[in-house]
Amino acid sequence: MEQREAVTKIVEEILEEKFGDYFSRYLAGREREYERIGVMERLIRLEEELKAQRELMEVRFEALDQRFEAMGQRFEDLMRYMDQRFEAVDKRFEAMDKRFEDLIHHMDQRFGAVDKRFEDLIHHMDQRFEGMNRRFTLLTWLISSLFGALALLITVFKFVG
Repeated sequence: MEQREAVTKIVEEILEEKFGDYFSRYLAGREREYERIGVMERLIRLEEELKAQRELMEVRFEALDQRFEAMGQRFEDLMRYMDQRFEAVDKRFEAMDKRFEDLIHHMDQRFGAVDKRFEDLIHHMDQRFEGMNRRFTLLTWLISSLFGALALLITVFKFVG
């Protein structure tokens, strides 16, 4: 057995001497190849992860677009509702304007009637004052005539008598 061990030892030494350098180069090459395979696998995983992230971002952007569209629709609905309310307010203001115009027209008619009454009253009073003026003028003329006639009679009676 000793021989066998000695032969094994010699064979190992020879193999190590002859093939040791070859094995170390072979293993170093294999390690580089394994590293390349590991780097390639990592790159593939990285690309797959980037693709998954891109798809996830697209899904999120689509969700954001849908939310913005929904907000836009809500905003448009709100604007339509506000327009309707403003139109209703405008109609109410127009109705109030018409009521005020009717009220002003009615007041103008009433003031016109009052003005006509005052004008008629002033005209009637003017006629009465003119009538009184004629009577005073007639009375003044009559009194003056009577005093003149009386003065004439007194003068005549003094001469005659």
